[in-house]
Amino acid sequence: MKTIVLLLLLVVLPVINMLYSQENLTGVLHNPEIPYVGNIGDWGNDLVVANTESRGRNSGVYRSSNSSIYIAVSDTNVLAANTLNILRSSNNGATWSIVYSVGPTSIKVVKTRMIATANDSIYCYLLTDQSFIFTVSVLNGQLRPFNSGYRDFDVHTTPSSSMYLWVDTLGSNSLFRYGTTNGGISYVTRGNVTGSCAFPRVYCAPGSDTAIVTYYQAIAPITDTLQLGILSVRYRESAPGTAAAVGSFTVVIPAGTTRDQFAPVKYRNNAWIFYTTGTTGNIDMNCITSIDGGTTWGSQVVIGSLPSRDEYWFDARHYTFGSGGVDLIYYSDTLQPGAPTNATDRMYFTGATTGAPGTFSASVQFSEHAPGWSANGYIPFIVEYYDAGGDAAAVWIGQDGANKRLYMDRLQAVVGVSQNGNEIPAKYSLSQNYPNPFNPVTNITFALPVNGQVSLKVFDVMGREVADLVDKQLTAGSYKVNFDASRLSSGVYFYRLTTGEFTDTKKLMLIK
Repeated sequence: MKTIVLLLLLVVLPVINMLYSQENLTGVLHNPEIPYVGNIGDWGNDLVVANTESRGRNSGVYRSSNSSIYIAVSDTNVLAANTLNILRSSNNGATWSIVYSVGPTSIKVVKTRMIATANDSIYCYLLTDQSFIFTVSVLNGQLRPFNSGYRDFDVHTTPSSSMYLWVDTLGSNSLFRYGTTNGGISYVTRGNVTGSCAFPRVYCAPGSDTAIVTYYQAIAPITDTLQLGILSVRYRESAPGTAAAVGSFTVVIPAGTTRDQFAPVKYRNNAWIFYTTGTTGNIDMNCITSIDGGTTWGSQVVIGSLPSRDEYWFDARHYTFGSGGVDLIYYSDTLQPGAPTNATDRMYFTGATTGAPGTFSASVQFSEHAPGWSANGYIPFIVEYYDAGGDAAAVWIGQDGANKRLYMDRLQAVVGVSQNGNEIPAKYSLSQNYPNPFNPVTNITFALPVNGQVSLKVFDVMGREVADLVDKQLTAGSYKVNFDASRLSSGVYFYRLTTGEFTDTKKLMLIK
């Protein structure tokens, strides 16, 4: 463990302290004092990432080379005297260690954006309440100032491991693009994208050299930024650190309706732009889709529009498992008086495949700790694993009694587990799934004569784990698990139940 104090050349910014550890060191142990054990119910356990409420927007990435999740947390309580802490977990969120910290607490980090490059490096861009942007090279413990005077930013990387920073300039509404080939040490290109922009949102899938750039088009006479039209354009890398516009700048969502959040996603020839519509008391989740990489766009698809609820604060990322597609999480709020509960405030998960990009699965509640709105703007986020298992995690601020904590839930654990009757079985058993063959949902039942830790996993014919259906303590009884294989390809799979000294494996067949 090392501590470095860096006096920045930017006079207006206080001294920043950095605490970090190299990847081959243990790091500062950060196992939250009050872990959540979870209940025996319909959803996977919520795992505690941090015990206190964040001060800004958090973010995270997955690094497949060491099977670890990295999360940047804007929180002064994770480690004393620091305002930003980057945490790492190598066991799917069960325990965490601090690998990097930035201080002092007098600075507020209002937004973070973590990215993983093709050369296996991890970077975190951050924006402070003093309008400064910094870059953190997480693995080697380096913090670099970029510049000041910015309202917002976004960043993406390409297969050359170049990074592109898109900054929204205060006062002028100008959007500038910067390219770096050395992790933010220097920027080899700078381009003025537009002089009429607000709040850029950019997406470039790993392995792709083309990004979708979206932003509010700041034009007169509209003075309410949230009612501006949303413009989209594609940028393609022509050389490391250099990118140019491809095609036209197009207003894909016209002005006139309040939209307080929007974000694009692109994977292969499919693209999505997600956005909210409406004002408090009538906010809905929507998207438009493209099947030609963002050249043309279809009509609006309504995803979340529950009566007497607002659907907002979302994050969306593509997944590559099977044929690929898009995952979406969002916050559903009844605007009730008093503290949120699991009945009033919920985190939902849904998604679509590349084969039917405009058709979203039924939304599933995965939060056991109710989310809540805050002026801190800590919008929930997804961490996609992008490995052979194709897992993902959702991270959000949830309520725990009178406290707010940062929670994580693996989306592969969003599986319905229901208890069948009250009789105690005489012996262990694992039944054949029904229906079989199936498309895409099937039921798996099993019986437990005693209480115990239960693991139910699904594997492909190569023995690779493709789904973790149950991993929790269950009481004695008979159970039914609903397995949704919409993200898997057609073929033969095996499911294995392990509990105590009992193990059994059976075959199932998915036909699409």
